Amino acid sequence: QYFSYGLSIEAKIRRLLGDSDQQAVPIALVGWPHTEQQKQTTRAKLDKNTLRITAYGQSFKQHVLRELEPLMPRATFAFIGGPGAPLNFAFARYLEDQPTVQSDVAILGIVASSVPDIPTMTHMTRNFEMPFPHTYPLYVWNGSECDTVRPIVNSCQSLRETLDDRTKREAWLAQLREHDDYYSSLMFRESVLDLSTCTRLLRRAWGHRVLRSRVEMTHSSTGFVEDSQAILSARWMVRQFAERARNEGALPVVLLFNSRDFADHLDRMLCPTLEADGIPYLSTQQLAPSNDPRNFLRDGHFVHAANRKFALALKTLIERELADGA
Repeated sequence: QYFSYGLSIEAKIRRLLGDSDQQAVPIALVGWPHTEQQKQTTRAKLDKNTLRITAYGQSFKQHVLRELEPLMPRATFAFIGGPGAPLNFAFARYLEDQPTVQSDVAILGIVASSVPDIPTMTHMTRNFEMPFPHTYPLYVWNGSECDTVRPIVNSCQSLRETLDDRTKREAWLAQLREHDDYYSSLMFRESVLDLSTCTRLLRRAWGHRVLRSRVEMTHSSTGFVEDSQAILSARWMVRQFAERARNEGALPVVLLFNSRDFADHLDRMLCPTLEADGIPYLSTQQLAPSNDPRNFLRDGHFVHAANRKFALALKTLIERELADGA
C-alpha cells in the first residue's frame, strides 16, 4: 500500500471507479452534480412552513451545521459538498441548485487551505496521493468578471467512459493541460512507469514538489497573493453568490474556516470584500484561533467544542440578519 501511493492518478482512479457505480468505492460517487445523494438532501427543503437552510462547501461547514440542527429545530437543512472541495466547486453547486431550490438561508463555506485549489477543475490534480474523482467548473478572471470553463467529464460514468476511450481521454487531458494549473502529465497519465517500484517512489516525491510549487502561486507564509488568479476569482464568486441569493429572496451567509497553519490569512483576504458588500459572514478565527493546535483534530478538522461555538455564533447571526431584514 505504501508503494501504491506513487501510482499515477489514472491508475488510482480506475481502482476507485470499478466497472459500475455498484462496484465503485463510495467516495468515488461523492461530489458529482445531480447525484441521487444530492437529490435526497434537497427534497427536505420543499416544506415552506420551516426555515430552509442550504449549505455548500466541504465537510467543515457540515460539521458546524450538524451542531446547529438541534439549536434550530424549526429549520430544515441540506448539505451539498464534496471532499476537498474548493470555492469554485461550492459556487458551481449553488448555481446548479438555484433554479429549483428555494432556500431561506444559503451558506457558502470557504476553507483557507482549499483557496489555492481554485485554479483546478478536479480534485484529482490537487491531491496526488488520495485523489477524489469529482470535477467542477473553473472560473477565470478576465479583468472585469469571470469566464466559465466547464469540465468535459461531469459524472462517474462519463469518467469511466472517458478513461476507456482513447479519443475522449486525450480530449479531457488536453482540457486539463490547458486550464488546470495543477495538472502534470507525469503525475496523471497511466503508463508502464506504474510497474516500477523505484519510479513510483520518485513520482511520489516529485508530486509533493509539484504541489508546493502550485500552492506558492497563491499563498505564502505571509498571506495570499493579492493579484493571483485564485484570489481575484474568489472575490468575484463570493460577490456573485451573495447577489444571486439576495435576488432569490435568500439570506446569504459566508463561513470562513481559517485552517491550521494559515493564521488569519483568509480573513485578511476576504473580509474587506464581505464588509464592503454588506455580506453577512462568520469567521472561525475569533472563536478558535488557527494558531492553537488544541482547536484541531489530527485530520485538520476542528474539534467538537469549536464546532459547537461556531454553531451558536451562526445561529445568532442568522436570527439577527433575518430579523433585521423582516
